[in-house]
Amino acid sequence: MREPLVGVVDSEREIRVVAELPGARAQDVAVSIEGGVLVISARAGVRRYRKRLEMPSPVNVARALSSLNNGVLELRLPKARRAPA
Repeated sequence: MREPLVGVVDSEREIRVVAELPGARAQDVAVSIEGGVLVISARAGVRRYRKRLEMPSPVNVARALSSLNNGVLELRLPKARRAPA
């Protein structure tokens, strides 16, 4: 099991995650968020990748966007709106 290279950018409105998964195809990639932890799993031939990341802020999973191009996974996770005080 390999741990992919991952970059995280935490901006005001979203969290952007970029993971390098060489050789992976979209059908071989799984992404989940449970208890504030993002889990990326992928398979590329005999190589397997897995990465767990604690999210710095709650995210709105229903509005998440993802893309996979040339083995690079990009996730755009909008931050959840907080209730007014």
